[in-house]
Amino acid sequence: MAVNPFVWLSRLAHLERMWNLEKTHGEIIEEQARKIKLLEDRVTKLEAREEMLIVKAQAAAGAAASTAMAEVARQFGALEERTKRLPPP
Repeated sequence: MAVNPFVWLSRLAHLERMWNLEKTHGEIIEEQARKIKLLEDRVTKLEAREEMLIVKAQAAAGAAASTAMAEVARQFGALEERTKRLPPP
């Protein structure tokens, strides 16, 4: 059973193309994995920043509420003092 050398060459060329495709696909997959890792790291950093912003926003809201309550108390005290100065009815 004789094998045509052109068939062998054709099959070898086909194997070489397959090998090159596997290598190329491997490189593409590695690059995609690297990009995914970078994105995961970025999301982690953004989540940490989000937590810090929430804490800061809560602190700012508490300070604003405290300031508003202090102003209300000051104005209430001023009204009370003016009421004390009024002559009795």
